[in-house]
Amino acid sequence: MSENTIKWILFGLMCATVPVLYFMFVVGGFLPLIAIVAMSFTGVWGFALFNAFHVLIYGAAFYWIAKLVARKLALLPRTWKVLGFATVSMALAAISFLPLYGVGHHEYQPVSLYLLHSMLK
Repeated sequence: MSENTIKWILFGLMCATVPVLYFMFVVGGFLPLIAIVAMSFTGVWGFALFNAFHVLIYGAAFYWIAKLVARKLALLPRTWKVLGFATVSMALAAISFLPLYGVGHHEYQPVSLYLLHSMLK
């Protein structure tokens, strides 16, 4: 597994699972980056420019982190590289089962990533 492959897979996993702080006037919450992108196209919450700002900032941060982790994993022997990559990937996937995500006015009910879709409808 090459460093480039690890980097892009980790970047995709972070965009899909890591909850990022999302604020707009009185709307607040934690959403994965992919949900912010989806909301930009469906017009559920916020302005496209405001959402693009979030995607730009968090996307750059996720890319930098993925690149750093991939570079460190690439230095390891093959067995440890695969084990480290699997551990980081499973940890990112496990985040989606925690009740961290949500969006709403003032207070919101945190849910897992799998229940977030029904909240955004």
